[in-house]
Amino acid sequence: MADLEKKLNVCTQELTMAGSALALRDSELETLQGCSKELEELREMKEVRWYSNYLHSAIFKWFSLICFIGGLSSRTLIGKMSRQLLFLRDKLINWLALKPYIKKNIY
Repeated sequence: MADLEKKLNVCTQELTMAGSALALRDSELETLQGCSKELEELREMKEVRWYSNYLHSAIFKWFSLICFIGGLSSRTLIGKMSRQLLFLRDKLINWLALKPYIKKNIY
């Protein structure tokens, strides 16, 4: 009987240690999931930034060509670019606002 009680105590201690190890792994997993989510958000921000830079570059090239062909001044170019950039900024903001909704409905 004493031998069985001793085995029970050993098993109880091992089970307690396994539970502690499991709790530690669970907290590590939660941390990794949080980091993964943050990394995904940073990737999305990088994608948006790249897209924004691409649009700015394309607009600048387009307006530079128009100014060169039409003989417009750089002041006119800047004014036209400002209006176009504001328009594209608004489109980008709208796209970003819809992105979570689109993702939710697709997946």
